[in-house]
Amino acid sequence: MYDQKIQELLKIKDNLFLCSYDNNQIGLFTKQNINVSKDDTYSSSRYAEVYTMIDSETKGIRIATSTNPFAFFLAKHQFITDEVSTCIATCTLKKVIAFTELCKQMYQIGILLHYKEGQTLTDLDFNQILAYGCHMMGVSPFDFLKPKKKVIKFAVDNYFVCIYDKMEIGLFQKETADIDEIYGVDVYKQVDGENVGAFLLGNRLCKNKEITLQNYNKIDISCDMIKAIPFDEVRWHMQCNHEIDSYEKKFSTTEEMAQVLEYAHTYFDIEKTKEKVKK
Repeated sequence: MYDQKIQELLKIKDNLFLCSYDNNQIGLFTKQNINVSKDDTYSSSRYAEVYTMIDSETKGIRIATSTNPFAFFLAKHQFITDEVSTCIATCTLKKVIAFTELCKQMYQIGILLHYKEGQTLTDLDFNQILAYGCHMMGVSPFDFLKPKKKVIKFAVDNYFVCIYDKMEIGLFQKETADIDEIYGVDVYKQVDGENVGAFLLGNRLCKNKEITLQNYNKIDISCDMIKAIPFDEVRWHMQCNHEIDSYEKKFSTTEEMAQVLEYAHTYFDIEKTKEKVKK
């Protein structure tokens, strides 16, 4: 249910912390101690604690001062420097609870039935500990306990929604190449297929034709390219027609790509056949 890296850390539990940060967000962090440089703003500090979220670049930093250890937390983007490296806080830490302390407290009050150093927790125990820690921090655990799906986005600034052959719709990438010193050709290669279409001086090149580029590379045209519209232009029309609320320019998930191709039938006024729906 949870990442294997987290499960491995749970077997040790001596360097795992439940932290609240920013706007009541919750995460699992590990800790490292670094010495603060003498010329740093906080020169009276003895050392800094750097907390790094599991499977994330999110970092939080807090200072232990000579007069009042853990007296305050540092805000985002604060630089803490030692002789070796520079750390940047990307979140504002609020509360930090050692995972082992949570386990001990829950064992003492009878919520956790079995506990000893180094044991591997079940998913149920793990959920209970996280929920108890969130309760102590006054934060709802529900969003944190849901398994998080990693969102992968692709650059689509060079993607085009195209009509080709007998009014088929597909997603293509464009490359511009030189045929000779005078003429250039726009070559469209299908993202999820092997079709290749091209336009020369605004006129499409017919399929089953071979063109030779200036560098003597040859390209086989395998489909009749009818029309090509930039990917984000189609998304802009979707937003104007209230099909989507917003979108991140030049980037898209695979789910968003599927939505754009679905909408493209309306955009191009093409009726979907049963055969196309199956694809």
